[in-house]
Amino acid sequence: MTVWDTVFGDLKEPKKAGRKILSAIPVKDIDILSWSYGDRQKLVSKGNRIRIFAGDVLITDISRPLFRATSEIAAVILRNGDVKLPDDTDIGGVIQIVNHLEAVIKFKHKPNQLSKNMTMLESLSICAAANLLGMSRYVDHIYKRCEALLRKGLPTYENLDAIIAFSKHHERLFSIVVNDLAVHVRDDTIPDVEEFNAYLMLNPILDATIKEVNEKYATNLLRQAEREERRIPFWDEKKAKAATLEISCQKKALETIPKDRKFTSEERMHWLRTKGKQPPKGC
Repeated sequence: MTVWDTVFGDLKEPKKAGRKILSAIPVKDIDILSWSYGDRQKLVSKGNRIRIFAGDVLITDISRPLFRATSEIAAVILRNGDVKLPDDTDIGGVIQIVNHLEAVIKFKHKPNQLSKNMTMLESLSICAAANLLGMSRYVDHIYKRCEALLRKGLPTYENLDAIIAFSKHHERLFSIVVNDLAVHVRDDTIPDVEEFNAYLMLNPILDATIKEVNEKYATNLLRQAEREERRIPFWDEKKAKAATLEISCQKKALETIPKDRKFTSEERMHWLRTKGKQPPKGC
């Protein structure tokens, strides 16, 4: 059984007598970088191609077998031999991921992952394109590097520009950056406040989102303070009640007249809870 059999079992010729057609394995379980050169070569096709558009603009084309082996959503986005991505798709990212995969299937030696040595803008562009094409597996390492970099500290303005440009495609990364900036704003730890405020004036969406986060934070603090105000009288009352029960229990434990030694159910529970043992005999 070959790799082709397990991936494209449903495309094999009609079964002959006594022969069973194999079911294709899920694309999410396939990594063509791990295939042998011979198996990768079977994905090469000059004539059987799929066109990829951004709206009505043709971006590039890709080998149909390669597309089927690498796109987890091929059945969803492939229509009449074409793939139509949103109008605002970044063309550069699409071309880069397609060129990389086309190179992988033609490379005689063991292929490498896409290089992580890209700018934030290039990284987010190719990750966005891969997400739209259902090929995230091949850029996951790039995405993780972006997230790790953004979690290290304040982003550069260049990286911030990239995050804003791809905020719709990378909502998680945008949220990480916004929440971090919101903390620095309310703690007054932005290095150059005037420069940062000028940047926010040019990026009103970022400005509004940071303010929204901090307003929500302030609201939560207010609610927490209100809960604390309600909680203090409650616990003061509980402590006073416990002190009263303790005095009553100690007094009854010292009584010599049997009827005066009897604990109430509440006193008994207090003794058990605070002493961890049964009340004195006769109480």
